[in-house]
Amino acid sequence: MSGIAISDRTGGPTVSGGRGSQRPGVLLHLSGLARHLNVLMDTGTPLADALRATERQAKDEEWRDMLVDLGSRVSKGESLAEAMAAHPREFDQLTVSLVAAGEASGSLTAMLERVSKLARQRYAVRKSVSSALTYPVFLIAVCLAVMVVMLAVVVPRFGEMFGSIGAPLPASTEYLLVASEIIREKWWIVAPVGAALFGGLIFALMKAPGSPTIDRLLTGAPVIGPLRRSLSSARFARTLGSLLGAKIPLLDALALVGNSMGSVVYVEAVRKAASDVEGGGSLGESLESAGLFLPTLVETTRSGEVSAKLSDCLSTLADHLDEDNAVAIKTATSFIEPVILVILGLVVGGVTLSMFLPLFDITAMAGSGVR
Repeated sequence: MSGIAISDRTGGPTVSGGRGSQRPGVLLHLSGLARHLNVLMDTGTPLADALRATERQAKDEEWRDMLVDLGSRVSKGESLAEAMAAHPREFDQLTVSLVAAGEASGSLTAMLERVSKLARQRYAVRKSVSSALTYPVFLIAVCLAVMVVMLAVVVPRFGEMFGSIGAPLPASTEYLLVASEIIREKWWIVAPVGAALFGGLIFALMKAPGSPTIDRLLTGAPVIGPLRRSLSSARFARTLGSLLGAKIPLLDALALVGNSMGSVVYVEAVRKAASDVEGGGSLGESLESAGLFLPTLVETTRSGEVSAKLSDCLSTLADHLDEDNAVAIKTATSFIEPVILVILGLVVGGVTLSMFLPLFDITAMAGSGVR
């Protein structure tokens, strides 16, 4: 679904938004834009003037250029949602649809406040995940740097000493000497190949949600799987609650939520839920059958359907889940860090042991000769 048309219940204009990459920096800019427009329009400032004022405050050149075009389109008579839809990299379908609903219902300022809060929350989640991964990545980088220094500087000196003695070497030591020789003599090949492999790994991790196989493996993985399940449940609750609060029909809202999940298995689950609801089924039952969402979300959805307060129930649950997820991310990190330290210790210790094993053998042989 490249674009989803969202129309309000009163017969307002139809707006199609693009997917939008919604990078963390863009989310921060979006939150600031929505907040500034909300404050300025609340004081009676016309939308076009509010956009120009926000444009003058923008420090990022690319974002400022986008705001200039946004203001130009609004001045020419386009709605804010239509102008945003022309910039899918900055404004995804979710944002465009919320703004369109606000304009159609005459509650644009309230909807901008909702957009700002939603963008801030999504940014906070991404920031907490990236911050939690900073230390483990730093540990791995330090280990790689130590390994390179040992292979390029320390191992060759041991190799020279072993060569002068002429003693037989264990297989592990032979492998290290070969690796050291390759790094020193073929560094102009090893360096770009290593950089390409590292870049490829980062690219694969970034694109993992687009791969059904990798996505399912991550969903079922220990530690990562439960955390992903909780984060996805919170995202579903937050997004659907916001859309329903904006008076967007449930089926349209589910279509938008599915596109914003960022995971193949969750996109499929939400689309299946939308199909079930369209056929007269219960949303809560469909979420439970997917087996991907927290039981708390399933029960909250059922209660919201019964009480006809699904939006309020989901928004309240999202607040609680966000708090729980912040703790869960720290807990997962505290589990991963010692595992990485143990693995790094084994690697460095294995290299060191391989270098000293021949010395032990030589000492033992010398001791036998003395006796």
